[in-house]
Amino acid sequence: MLKELGYPTLPVGSADAGSYFNTALMRSIDFGLSNIHAWFAPTTAAGAAQWTNDFFQDNNVQPAELLSPSPKMIIAETGWPTHSSDTQHQNSGAGRGGEASVANLQVFLDDFVCKANEAKTPYFMFEYTDVPWKDQNFGGVEGFWGMFDKDKKLKDLTLPDCQHD
Repeated sequence: MLKELGYPTLPVGSADAGSYFNTALMRSIDFGLSNIHAWFAPTTAAGAAQWTNDFFQDNNVQPAELLSPSPKMIIAETGWPTHSSDTQHQNSGAGRGGEASVANLQVFLDDFVCKANEAKTPYFMFEYTDVPWKDQNFGGVEGFWGMFDKDKKLKDLTLPDCQHD
């Protein structure tokens, strides 16, 4: 849209839930930042990496590739929560393997990161640290998506040893 107004070199994008991107929006942007959280699917941590990739390809990448010009699609947020402040949200709804836990974040990291890097899927892990205000305002898992705890200490995780180009 900015190109039509005489600004051909100023890229414009949109960030939202991965399911929000549609043809009309994608025709208007140069890039899309898609938030994709398998936790809300619901699925297990063991199935989360595949679910995330399938969702991204089916709902963002493939529809974008049908357009000319095609906006670059990026996973802006993905990850797995490590805790819930209430019992109602302790599980994704997928049963065993769907718990909010550091162990399940490790499962997601182990399954997702190197495969995404190899496929050259652009992504950002969500999120840097746990966020106490989100827990206070929203409860459940909202404040506990961090790779680091609220004191900026890496959680008991082993980061995957693979390249990201």
